Amino acid sequence: IAELPTVERKTLAAVITAASFALQNKPVHVLVFNDYLAYRDYSNNTALYDACGLSCGYVIEGSDQAHRNAAYSCDVVYISAKEAAFDYLRGFLCTEKESMLLGDLPIALVDEADSILIDEARMPLVLAGDAKEKTSLAEKVSLAVSELSESGYSLNRADNQIWLTETGINMLEASMHIENLYLSENADILAMINTALEAKFLLQRDKDYIVKGNEILIIDESTGRVSENRRYPDLLHQAVEMQELGFQNASTVIYNSMSMQAFLSRYKMICGMTGTAASSAAEFREMYDLEVSVIPPHIPCIRTDHPDMIFITKEEQEDAILTRIKLCLKKGQPILIGTQSIKESEHLSKLLKERQIKHCVLNARNDAKEADIIADAGRPYQITISTNMAGRGVDIRLGGRDKTDVDFVCSAGGLFVISTGINRSQRIDNQLR
Repeated sequence: IAELPTVERKTLAAVITAASFALQNKPVHVLVFNDYLAYRDYSNNTALYDACGLSCGYVIEGSDQAHRNAAYSCDVVYISAKEAAFDYLRGFLCTEKESMLLGDLPIALVDEADSILIDEARMPLVLAGDAKEKTSLAEKVSLAVSELSESGYSLNRADNQIWLTETGINMLEASMHIENLYLSENADILAMINTALEAKFLLQRDKDYIVKGNEILIIDESTGRVSENRRYPDLLHQAVEMQELGFQNASTVIYNSMSMQAFLSRYKMICGMTGTAASSAAEFREMYDLEVSVIPPHIPCIRTDHPDMIFITKEEQEDAILTRIKLCLKKGQPILIGTQSIKESEHLSKLLKERQIKHCVLNARNDAKEADIIADAGRPYQITISTNMAGRGVDIRLGGRDKTDVDFVCSAGGLFVISTGINRSQRIDNQLR
């Protein structure tokens, strides 16, 4: 894994590496963070592969079977790691060899390697399909749990655990007309109750998931984005739907599942690059037997890293953030604010609206506008609030997408970055820097 600082052209370096493998008749999958990056990098680099006499393709979520077959037959294919993993899982359901998209996995060249190889490594990738199931019991369980008093359960938020007290057991047995909840014939009901408790008291709306239309969309903890086609385990997803929507969408049958790490480990060779790898060298070595090489920047980094500021109360911290924003706005300096959850990003947005300060919010609610918001995040006076910047910051251009105001922005001090908290991993903090 090569660590190169941001704007050292990691993605372009990958083209040379991928081409050198492909010229030796070794196909390459360039695994990126999302569909937007897959198509962008394919579009930007196809001419280089053409000049080398190599074919290049891309796969995104909306690609049909014919498009996927054509892409996978190319020397180099750009694809998100998740999409490649799901195509691999679909292969186990094929009844004809011609329908299989992925056979032996060739060489994986991973962009944003730390996010994909480590942050997403233990994420369960679940391939599921619809199954019909009666929902009347789930409705009864959801209603019974919602009527529990505080004495009916014990909650340990630090360990993410919740359990029924004797009072709660008696309340549920009475409301559901059950003599003994813990008899073997009531095992299914008990499982539903446990997941309903988890949905109500452990999962948090706008942090763990959002409600969009008649759907529950899960938020990826490490990216702050909606995870496409991802569901909680069936009973838990059903419990969240009952709680938030009042009904259950089609139930699911799980056809296949595996972790991202298990999928990636099936490639004949893995290599990659990122701006933040050195601090996780031990994890790369332990999980994938990969070493980390730090490549010094061609041009010295001129970023100023200010020391962390610690506040006693949330109010003091918010006052300091608002004061800093006002100071930057006086100079016309663009600001990027990294928050740790959707709830926090929207709270900060509310504070700015109350002060009539224009800004943009980038989180799982409006990820469809992601490219446009990021392209203009470097304009003068622009304020952008984001839940996570992994794979996003590469397209921020000082002066805006057309760079018309680049001199003004540089004289104002460049992009000013504010983090509203310290993450569990220093590497996540470094991504924002």
